[in-house]
Amino acid sequence: MGGCPSSSLPIEKAVLNVSSATNFSVQLQTQSVECDQCPFFDQKVVHPNSTESLLVNTTFATLVRIVSVKTSDEVVCNQFSYHFGEWGKYHLEVETGNVCGIRTLQEPVESNLYVLWCFLFYVSLATIWIIGNIVYRRIRNNAAEDERLLVSDLGSPSG
Repeated sequence: MGGCPSSSLPIEKAVLNVSSATNFSVQLQTQSVECDQCPFFDQKVVHPNSTESLLVNTTFATLVRIVSVKTSDEVVCNQFSYHFGEWGKYHLEVETGNVCGIRTLQEPVESNLYVLWCFLFYVSLATIWIIGNIVYRRIRNNAAEDERLLVSDLGSPSG
């Protein structure tokens, strides 16, 4: 999963690689910031000096916490919030001494850009339609006016 291209990721997902430089196994726990007072979910166990990969949700920011596998009460990394970008790749380094940091390996795509292009396309179509209708009505009204003037200039037929 760590080497997969962004296009193979599902919508609203990103890849998080978690590596541990500790001499003990740690547990990655996550929860959405939208869920108030919900328990954390156990995601992955990362063994000493190894790396694990997982998919994370990009819809909302995520609360991340790293705890020791032996005693889940022992927090290795304090809880922090991070909003992952869609189809991005991230790396979380877990070190001893409560040191954890996320860095971006591959920038996420701007997923709202597609919505913006569709919006602009439909606004352009609507603008062309409105302008076309205005031009058509003016041409039609001018033709009717020209015909009326022509008939009035010729006068009525006399015998």
